[in-house]
Amino acid sequence: MAALQSAAAAAPRTPATPVRVYPYVAIVVDTSKSMRDPATGRLLDAVVQSVRDTLALFPSAASVVVDADGTSITPASFNWVANMPTMQSRLLSQLPAYPVESGKDPSKGLIAVLRSGLAGNTYICVIGDEWTLNSDDPVAAVARNNPAGNGSRLFVRIGAIQVPTFGIGASTPGSRTFQSYMARIAEGSGGGVTVLDANAMRQVSAASAADPRVQALRNVINLVP
Repeated sequence: MAALQSAAAAAPRTPATPVRVYPYVAIVVDTSKSMRDPATGRLLDAVVQSVRDTLALFPSAASVVVDADGTSITPASFNWVANMPTMQSRLLSQLPAYPVESGKDPSKGLIAVLRSGLAGNTYICVIGDEWTLNSDDPVAAVARNNPAGNGSRLFVRIGAIQVPTFGIGASTPGSRTFQSYMARIAEGSGGGVTVLDANAMRQVSAASAADPRVQALRNVINLVP
C-alpha cells in the first residue's frame, strides 16, 4: 500500500528508493466548488499553499498546472513553464481567482498530463479533497496511459495532497474514495498521499525546511531533506 500519512505527523526519513531528479513537475488541481471559499468563490488558501509547497521542492524544474478535467491553468496549454520566481509568482497570484469549477475525477487531469508528451522524468502531484467516480476504472486508465515502464527510460512518479473538504474535513465517502484511488495510483509509481489535517490548513511558509508540511512532501516524493 502506498504511503498514506498526515502532514502534521510525518517524520523525516531516508528514502527507501533511489532519489531521482525531476526536470518536469505537473500539478493536477481539483478546482470544484468544495475547494473554494463559499463566501468569495476563490480557491482555498490551503489549495494555493499546496501548489506553492510542491513547486518549492523543485526549484529548477519546468512545471505545468492543470485542473481535474485536464484544462491547463498555466498561461499556455501544456506549455511547460520554467520555474523562475517571476513566473511562479504570477501563477500563484492568479490561481486563487481561477474561474473554472472542475469535476471531481482527477484521473482526467492525470491522463491529460500523461498524454501531453513527457520529455523527461516527471513528478505529478494531484491536489484534491474528494473523488466522484466518472471513470469505469481510473486506476487502470491511468496505468494504461502512463508512458513510463515497459522498458522505457522515462520515470513518472505520482503522488497526492488531500485537502480537507471545506467545513467538513476528510471523513466523507468522497474523501475516502480519493484516498483509496490515489493510494493505488501512487503505489504503482512509488509515490504516496499526504493528508492535510485541520491544523495544516493554516498558511505556512514553504521556505522553511523544518516545516512539517514541507517535510511530509519531501518524504512522499522521496527527496533527501
